[in-house]
Amino acid sequence: TVNDLRVETTLAFSQGGSVEGRGRFDLSEPTRSYELDARLHGMNLNAIASSAPETHLTGTVQGRGSGMELPTMDGSFGATLVASSWEGVRLDSAIARVTLTNGLARVHRLMARGPGTQVDAEGSFGLVAGRAGELRYRVAIDSLGAFEQLIPGEREGVVRPRSALVASAIARAREDSIRIARATEVERAATGAAMPRFVVDTPRAIPRSAVSGSVYAAGTLRGNVQNFDTRGRLTAEDVVARGHSASALRAEYAWTDARTRNSRLAVAVEGSQLRVAGFAFDTLQAQPSYRNPRGQVQAALVASIPGLEKARI
Repeated sequence: TVNDLRVETTLAFSQGGSVEGRGRFDLSEPTRSYELDARLHGMNLNAIASSAPETHLTGTVQGRGSGMELPTMDGSFGATLVASSWEGVRLDSAIARVTLTNGLARVHRLMARGPGTQVDAEGSFGLVAGRAGELRYRVAIDSLGAFEQLIPGEREGVVRPRSALVASAIARAREDSIRIARATEVERAATGAAMPRFVVDTPRAIPRSAVSGSVYAAGTLRGNVQNFDTRGRLTAEDVVARGHSASALRAEYAWTDARTRNSRLAVAVEGSQLRVAGFAFDTLQAQPSYRNPRGQVQAALVASIPGLEKARI
């Protein structure tokens, strides 16, 4: 009957993977309650919808609740995944525990672990206008190489240092050679030692396929799906990606009144020992910002280039 509909099914997909599901549904008005338990075995979401990501999901999913619309939905939902992947990124384990009440989602636990990766989130977030919460998140990645497939950009070839960078390296090596030659002139005259070798530490080309480095980010998401603010900070060390590199990066960001006409995005970035599109920077400071509704963009840039004074834009 519609007020006690029981379902038990097993679905196997041609591209691999299967789902075993068991549930009980009350479809009568106004309650419309449901209980659902499912087991996933190597499930590929792309096999269900071509627009969905390529996945390999193994684990369990549960749901208990009533109501079908966000303002009135009341329920608890959970998922536990093991030995899975999402768009080629390995996922050793993941746990999600969420409850929905009167348009507010409470995230009791959201955790994901992968090779050198930790993601955690907790708090609440509004699903409708008029309901607001605060969600706190932390992301720690020991090696960006695990996310190589998700990083956009050309993967073939290399990015070579600009000619001015190579010329600067040759000039520095020549100056060092002259300085050493003068400092050892008397010693060489007495011993007959050879002139010091002229060694050039030429900057190397960076393969676009190389991706490495560590990243840590933490912040908050406050509000609801109609209007929210997000603030946070990011640090990165020894980053190499798509032909660019940085010894260190520090950033703070704030996006306020998102998804409204008063939306504003501001970012402050500092970096050291950077290579960008073949250009080298000892240090780099940038403060771009964007404001609606005029689409106003502002940016302040201070760069320290090897062999030159700081340049301000």
